[in-house]
Amino acid sequence: MRGITLGVGLTLVLLGRPALAGIEAEIEAGAVFASRNDARIPGDGGTKLSLVNDLSTSPAPVFRLRLGYRIADRHLITALYAPLQVNARGAVDRDVSFAGGTYPAGSPLLAVYRFDSYRLTYRYSIV
Repeated sequence: MRGITLGVGLTLVLLGRPALAGIEAEIEAGAVFASRNDARIPGDGGTKLSLVNDLSTSPAPVFRLRLGYRIADRHLITALYAPLQVNARGAVDRDVSFAGGTYPAGSPLLAVYRFDSYRLTYRYSIV
């Protein structure tokens, strides 16, 4: 924890220096709440499973990191990293056929929804 605090503090100090004025950084953090997430694998023969209605989901922590470098007054390049993972646990009262496996009714299930985002952007400001 001490190393993380030192690293964040050092990063903030360095980003404020005039020599690094072209560097931009944004960090966002929060929580995601699943309101709807249904899955069926394979799509034409698997059992439809709702991560919200059939299983139990808890709020999951999320963060997003964006780093950018301003090449010139109107030119900006940014890289974005935004991982997302929601876990759902529980048991259902029916057999589940999912992704080639069959799980008997009442079996403990763990479903993982993952959607990691990566983006590289070039932006030219007109005004």
